[in-house]
Amino acid sequence: MKTRSLCLLLMLAVTSMSLTSAADPAEPKKFMIEVLIDGPSELRVKKDGIYWINGENAKPGRHEGQEEPTYVNGKSWRPNWKNSRQDRGVDRTATKSLDGIDPAKITFNLRMVGMTRDATGIEKRDEIRTAMAGEEFSIIIPDGQTGSRWYRFELIQKP
Repeated sequence: MKTRSLCLLLMLAVTSMSLTSAADPAEPKKFMIEVLIDGPSELRVKKDGIYWINGENAKPGRHEGQEEPTYVNGKSWRPNWKNSRQDRGVDRTATKSLDGIDPAKITFNLRMVGMTRDATGIEKRDEIRTAMAGEEFSIIIPDGQTGSRWYRFELIQKP
């Protein structure tokens, strides 16, 4: 009888531990974005992914004839622009799919601004603004200074 009671107590303890660990909060999801910017650009985050909206200047990654991808967590993404033949001007990309992203839970953290992708520190440029635009999270990079710069920033999704 004592053995049976001990087994039941042990089973209850194991079940209780697994329920407790399942209730622990999950780690936040993080998306590191690296991109070459020259002039006003905006990255939008929506429920199924991200896309670029460009202003009058060079499109992200395409300053002075360059063909630099946007990097998402270190992986190359070559945005598909509606007007792919032009390196400059108002345009928008197709959406890059990102699994499980929720724009309402995103926070922005600027990590680096510099001349090269491997630069460190944050060079003084126009202040980046973030806001909700309807159901999308908007990152507005004004970049009104002369010359292009690499930007590295993190999108952190709270659980």
